[in-house]
Amino acid sequence: MKSPCLLVLLLHMLCCPAVKMLAQTIVHRAPLAVREGRSSTACGEYQDITFHREWSIPSTARGAAPACFRPGAAPPVPDTESHQFTPDDKNAVYIEILGQGILYSFNYERELAPSYFLRVGFERVNDQGGLVKIDLTAFPIVIDYLAGNGADHLELGVGVMPVLGAGWGNSNVVGTATIGYRLQPWLGFGLFRLSFTPLFTPHAFRPWAGASIGASF
Repeated sequence: MKSPCLLVLLLHMLCCPAVKMLAQTIVHRAPLAVREGRSSTACGEYQDITFHREWSIPSTARGAAPACFRPGAAPPVPDTESHQFTPDDKNAVYIEILGQGILYSFNYERELAPSYFLRVGFERVNDQGGLVKIDLTAFPIVIDYLAGNGADHLELGVGVMPVLGAGWGNSNVVGTATIGYRLQPWLGFGLFRLSFTPLFTPHAFRPWAGASIGASF
């Protein structure tokens, strides 16, 4: 007779709303092996989420993936397309031995646009005591283009060099070009150049070369 009474009492307790609420609370708080569902994301869409054995906390809520990251999708890849290198410094000063100043030149260089630079130089030679008397003032003006990545560059340029004094090849304006190698940055802030710098006029052409050392800022 006791068993039927206990069974009725047990059924009554299970049907009680308070007992149902307590049971649901225990079920939701207990560790679950795997529970799957759908949840709204910050993107305004729905995605599947998986609950692990950590008090039903979804993996996306633990910072495992951003709100708009879809499971199974590859993470965003930054743009690693190779771009032409342009030095961060916009200015440079250097001295060139031989080269476009014929004997030497002091030069200032300024960036005009990415990879394009304007160079203006100055040379003054006045030697009246040697076998060949020289009285020469020259201003190399060159547009240079730098190609390459990292610190190594191919340097290409074209320009003119006004000459005051003795002149050169019966002309007061000499054409010039640059085909060379530039190391920049060098030792952190410097630059080194080694160039083929031919000089030419409508009536003459002379192969020439030069080397430069300086700093950028």
